[in-house]
Amino acid sequence: QPPAQSLRLAKFKRHRTANVAAGKIERIKQQHRIEQTADTSELVTFQMRILKFLANLQPNECCWLVVDELDQATGGAPALGELAKSSLTRWDADSERSLELRLLCESGTRPCIKLDGIVGRVCQLAVECSDRATKLAACELLHTIVLYLLGIGYQDQLAGLCSNSSDWYSVTSPTAVVASSFPYRTSR
Repeated sequence: QPPAQSLRLAKFKRHRTANVAAGKIERIKQQHRIEQTADTSELVTFQMRILKFLANLQPNECCWLVVDELDQATGGAPALGELAKSSLTRWDADSERSLELRLLCESGTRPCIKLDGIVGRVCQLAVECSDRATKLAACELLHTIVLYLLGIGYQDQLAGLCSNSSDWYSVTSPTAVVASSFPYRTSR
């Protein structure tokens, strides 16, 4: 005969499951499985470590982490002059003329992402890249930036603010005109 404590536990479990619908039991089991996999997932933990590391970097340090073709060819780290000649785009956080992507998060914070150096590289990729997928992605991003500039200019005009987006039209417009002549429908 089993001890009294185990009988009470067995009766409790039987009594508890008898009052709960089978569908609800399966949902609870599935929820526990999801919680366990989310807690123990090494991939999620590794991704969070990467995000925290990138958040600690200064914007001007990011370009030194990009692997360059010169580095792979020579087998060593490229010199400062070689890095300046390469196609890397330095993210300039202290630019006088800046194009900021203003975002509003759920928490109420407003991160400003500066697109200064990116716009030139996107224009270059949209016109000169030989890879079709990269060219299409650059054209789509260029169109998005132009639409964003139009929206910001209109929003600033309604608010009575002075907008510096006219400087950026001189950079993006010639590339947009060239991209509109490409045979790909997406780039038009």
